[in-house]
Amino acid sequence: MSRHIPKFADLGDETGLVEEEFTLERFPPYLMNRIMNRLNTNLKKSLKGDDISVAEWRVLAVLKKKSSANMSELCVYTMIEQSTLSRIVDRLVGRSLVRRHVDGNDGRVNLTSLTKKGEEAFAKIWPVARYHSARAFKKIDPDELETFIATLQKILDNVRETDFT
Repeated sequence: MSRHIPKFADLGDETGLVEEEFTLERFPPYLMNRIMNRLNTNLKKSLKGDDISVAEWRVLAVLKKKSSANMSELCVYTMIEQSTLSRIVDRLVGRSLVRRHVDGNDGRVNLTSLTKKGEEAFAKIWPVARYHSARAFKKIDPDELETFIATLQKILDNVRETDFT
């Protein structure tokens, strides 16, 4: 199997944005990963008594926004591998937090949606998730946050392989 080696020439003049000399504390992917790991760890501690995992919470959150989704969409938006996601959705179905149903537009596609109980679970957990997010941004002014969100959207656009992923 051959490995794809990227060519910096493909990036044009934009390679200067990432320092040539490696410094861990200034490497954006490392910092983003550390932040997400810490947020997830804090959320996991807070959810311990609610009998729900961070991964299960992500499924509920995506379905709250999208109302229903097929497994491919859920994989992309939850960032969970399909085999793991299938087991998570099975657990959520078993606990009556989500339901599976056939897509009315395409009988070959199964969709997943929140149930009333899933909506209630989301409503109970959202203040906890919101607290951890607010805590992360407590010393950031609103304009900085808007700029940060816009920058993250640009980064997501840069790393996407398709419009969907």
